[in-house]
Amino acid sequence: PENCSNGSDDDGDGRIDCFDTDCYLQPKCGRVPATEHWINNYDGSLFLIADDVAVDADGSIYVCMSAFQFGGGDTSEDTVLLKLDGEGELLWQASFTEPGANWYCSLGLTGDSRLFSAQTKNSDGEGVTLYEVDPETGNTLEQRTTLVGDSSISKIIFEGDSLYFVGTVFRQGTHSYLARFRLAGGDAELVWYDEQETQQAIRDLTSIPGGAIFTFTDGYVPDTLLPDRQEKAIWGRRHDAQLNLINEFAIDGPQSDFVEAAEALPDGSVYVVAYYSGEEVGSFGAYVVMKISPSTNIEWVTPFPVDTAYIRHIPLMVHHQGHLYVTYTTMREDFKSFEDTEVRVDKYELQGNLLGSATLASAPSKGWDFIKSFTIDEQGTWYLLGEGYGDFSGSDIDKKHPWLIKMANPLP
Repeated sequence: PENCSNGSDDDGDGRIDCFDTDCYLQPKCGRVPATEHWINNYDGSLFLIADDVAVDADGSIYVCMSAFQFGGGDTSEDTVLLKLDGEGELLWQASFTEPGANWYCSLGLTGDSRLFSAQTKNSDGEGVTLYEVDPETGNTLEQRTTLVGDSSISKIIFEGDSLYFVGTVFRQGTHSYLARFRLAGGDAELVWYDEQETQQAIRDLTSIPGGAIFTFTDGYVPDTLLPDRQEKAIWGRRHDAQLNLINEFAIDGPQSDFVEAAEALPDGSVYVVAYYSGEEVGSFGAYVVMKISPSTNIEWVTPFPVDTAYIRHIPLMVHHQGHLYVTYTTMREDFKSFEDTEVRVDKYELQGNLLGSATLASAPSKGWDFIKSFTIDEQGTWYLLGEGYGDFSGSDIDKKHPWLIKMANPLP
């Protein structure tokens, strides 16, 4: 429609026009075009939780989700793994069914195209299950489970001949762990963090290629690390490849509620995204980016970007060719309802300068478009996995559906 507006409700339906489905991609709304793929509802599940996306060197796309089926007072959950070609066409679909709740899955691809899926397993044997999957067929090649009890897995990474993952156990206090699965086989090795007095929950990990493994948590830091700090802070730990602790450090940056993403570069520097909520940024919060030197000192912290207030979902960060890209779900200050969400991206120099921002043309659902996973392939193509409610592909507004976007870099 010609009367689409980016700041008013010209058609009188009670919503800012650029949030309306019929106006969503009009030039006045300033969104970046994208190739969109809807991932159809899986086996009649009421909810599909978008978890992770990974891309192989040949352009194959792997998507990992959690499918929730409610009925008869019982809840069953499957981990669902899809393989798509470069055009978004489904090549195969696999599911891993375990008793109880499988709340989260994370994907990993090795340089020789071995495919792994790690998932939380909360049942009689609580812990994390690691699957190696045949990338040609989706069949399970190997399954290993480590029992860590009420575990919540946060992220997995590959470094050298091993897979590393972090998680948190909430039982008689908060306890986090760093674990290592050797890809050649065997049980997982675990290092436990005793954090019941500090209200820590482990959030992320990253690695310097051929070097250290960094883990990050947030909470109340002991005085031995950061004396007289009253607010929550970010707590980092540096390990070698065998999980031995090299040193730990606290980041005396702005008051931050959550550390959300971390990226390590080969020069030993680490970049961290922290989410903050407080009076300075409004009721929904904003984020900052910080650089940590190889000696674990803070080199700089960005100011709160003006347009990131009213974040509705955690930011993600990817480093590509000398720049940092931060994606997040936000709503505008003049939002009409909680459905008025958008997916945005900010581009930074490695010195912390903000170079530009864009609003992505994500799946134009009825709202709640949450970005969940983000990766960039070797050619610079972007892949964004998220979820939202919508009446698309014959679906029902009451069901949550993942969406997948493949697009060129919107901020080259």
